[in-house]
Amino acid sequence: MIIQSLTFRLLCIIFLYYLNINILTEVILLLLFDMIDCGLVLRILYGKEYLCKTYYYQLGDKLLDLFTYYLIYKILDLDYIYLYIILYRLLGIIFYTLSNNKIYFIIFADFFKEVLLYNFIFNKLNYNVIIIIILKIIFEYYWHFIKYQNNYK
Repeated sequence: MIIQSLTFRLLCIIFLYYLNINILTEVILLLLFDMIDCGLVLRILYGKEYLCKTYYYQLGDKLLDLFTYYLIYKILDLDYIYLYIILYRLLGIIFYTLSNNKIYFIIFADFFKEVLLYNFIFNKLNYNVIIIIILKIIFEYYWHFIKYQNNYK
């Protein structure tokens, strides 16, 4: 399952890298690919979307996110703030792994793509990006504590 997700992500990155489109479109496509990673790919391959709700899928998915982000960071030669965002998220994944408590998905929310998108739309990072981060934390809370109320097993 993780191998299929990794393959899917690598193919998406290669596809976006060689596609001759502007960076904003690439970031939007990256957001879309990340959204269909679990539901669509696992439903097609296995017919079992519930696999997305397991501890091992969640852990693997979060690690694949970081791998993808690091590749993007290197390929696009991004500012160091993005590396700090990646490391910040890594802390949350480590705490989640040690405790199996998804509160760490909220405290160490994944906002790499959102900050990247904001940066490319407005061509700079400023204090307004905090609004994006707050909205992402609210979404993560909804996703992990309201939509999927149980801890991943």
